[in-house]
Amino acid sequence: MKIIECQQRSNDWFKARLGLPTASKIGVLFTPTGKQAANATRRRYALELAIEKLTKRPTFVPTTFHMDRGTELEPQARIWYYLETRRKADEIGFALADSGLTGCSPDGFVSNDGAVEIKCPAMPHFAEIIMTGEIDAAWLMQCHHTLYVTGRDWIDFVLYTDVEPFTGWIKRIYRDDEICEKIEQAVEDFTAEVQDMTETLIERGGLTQDMLKFEPPIFNDCETVDITM
Repeated sequence: MKIIECQQRSNDWFKARLGLPTASKIGVLFTPTGKQAANATRRRYALELAIEKLTKRPTFVPTTFHMDRGTELEPQARIWYYLETRRKADEIGFALADSGLTGCSPDGFVSNDGAVEIKCPAMPHFAEIIMTGEIDAAWLMQCHHTLYVTGRDWIDFVLYTDVEPFTGWIKRIYRDDEICEKIEQAVEDFTAEVQDMTETLIERGGLTQDMLKFEPPIFNDCETVDITM
């Protein structure tokens, strides 16, 4: 693993992620049963990454009210996690896998062998997870992907809300070598798909090597490639 020291959502952070499948969307590569997916959603994600590689700009991802609220609540969730566990979650920039093919930005590293992933969903979603004890398949795969990339032994999945009388909920997930092997294979297969799309776009788009030699722009949240239309 290689740690790229940068502020999350900074220019350097966006650059580090360009064209790579990352933890937040790794669930797209799998079905709910854990098999590799073969559907339009996976193909769309591959196309997004191929476009990123060629334009050198991150894909525009519209945020929702609950996504923005989660970002706002994350500092409170960190404090709550520390008070509950007496464990400090140290923020990092971007963790790149040894293969260089994928990476992740966990919400923090804990001691020398742990990590933390914080989610602040809407209350019905929050309550459903607490009642069942089951984490959404995509979020669970995100946690396993973080363990695969970082080599850490465990990750605390943290649910948090500021809606009283609730506060938070923690579930520890341990590294599973079998799942890590599945992720590694899926990433290799998916990377090949992205490369095939990239080469097709170059050929059919009439792009020359000279056209591809340009400096990546300095971008912020607003300066991205919008392919949602």
